[in-house]
Amino acid sequence: MVLHGIASWEAVDQFFVEHPDLLAQFIESNMPHETQFFRVQPQFRYLQRHILPAWKASAGKIRIWSAATSNGAEAYSAAILLREAGIGPHEARIVATDMDADILKQAKAGVYTKKHVQNIRPDWLNRYFEQVQGGKFRITGDIRAYVDFRVHNLVQTPWPWPANRFDLIFLEHVLIYFAPRTIADVLLRVEKVLKPDGYLFTSYSEPIPTSLRHRWQTTIVENVIFHRLLPEPRAEKAPVDRPAAPSRSASRPRETTLSRRPKRTIAPQIVTGPEQKKHPTFALAQQQSSRQEQPDLNTLAWRYYEEGKRALDERRFEEAIQALDKALYINSHLTEAALVKAGILKRQGKNAEALRTYQWVLKRLVAKQQPDFGTLEQETIAAICRHSIRQLAGTQPETLSLRPGAAKS
Repeated sequence: MVLHGIASWEAVDQFFVEHPDLLAQFIESNMPHETQFFRVQPQFRYLQRHILPAWKASAGKIRIWSAATSNGAEAYSAAILLREAGIGPHEARIVATDMDADILKQAKAGVYTKKHVQNIRPDWLNRYFEQVQGGKFRITGDIRAYVDFRVHNLVQTPWPWPANRFDLIFLEHVLIYFAPRTIADVLLRVEKVLKPDGYLFTSYSEPIPTSLRHRWQTTIVENVIFHRLLPEPRAEKAPVDRPAAPSRSASRPRETTLSRRPKRTIAPQIVTGPEQKKHPTFALAQQQSSRQEQPDLNTLAWRYYEEGKRALDERRFEEAIQALDKALYINSHLTEAALVKAGILKRQGKNAEALRTYQWVLKRLVAKQQPDFGTLEQETIAAICRHSIRQLAGTQPETLSLRPGAAKS
């Protein structure tokens, strides 16, 4: 706005009507391109320990897609693991895409700062990188040989790949920038290009939309989250297994699986606190948990919440946030978990993120879409949110009433 002399936000819309050629430039200038090697370390550990050994024992070429690859660190991280597993470029290919042609040029060059490579083991850094001028690191040609970089916009159609193309798709830290309808559209196209036994990696902040959860199985294991396609139902609505090569299935540790299969029974009513164990639905949840060898989802969310609070008490703030994010992923109506997370962010000086979280909690309470559960009264949570919002915003915010149908004051 300063660059082009635009006085108000309302005038931005008209500006792009008159200068449509600058819209792409505007979007690109606001897209984040900062990333690191092995950024989500639990996912890469899981890939190395459980998925790649199964792939190596199987026949057929391995294909991985790093969507929104940015500077290529994600794609090259996967390539390093392929190399370490003894899987060569003739056996595995990685397609790395981004909508920004300039950032892809940097990715192809493969030159990175010390900050980008801080998560890499020293022996791998020596083996797969060479130091260049300016204290930077260039990835070696044998790793670059795994990766094909292409310009691609996820929201444009059609996609250039055939059905059942990829064994693994990285789709992290990109869906959060899309509207809900666009997220659903992208994921429906992901279903077509992902193999029936393939893996989809997203972040904790990017859950599968409710409207599509009957099509995906979400798994949380070893602090990593991934998704796999559920079997297609038969014509008579009965579930049936997808045909899949047994050798493609990874040898996995004990997992917590969150999925909505056809004809799934309705989850028990949410009850917590001292009365929880007395409530008949709690016993039902325990029976279901025993039969399915996995905890009821509400119980699991509560467990992660308690884990987050313990980590907070021990001043392990990042671990606390991770646990609270898991609780919110499983049950987005656990507003008390979001409240605790906002407090940690505020304590860490991340005021903008804390402000957004407090506002989100207050909005949830006002919407009152379904009962929340926790140990604090809703009015107490609302009061904490309003007080914190005033502190963080520096001005008196719009007051929101918890009374259904009440006017905003």
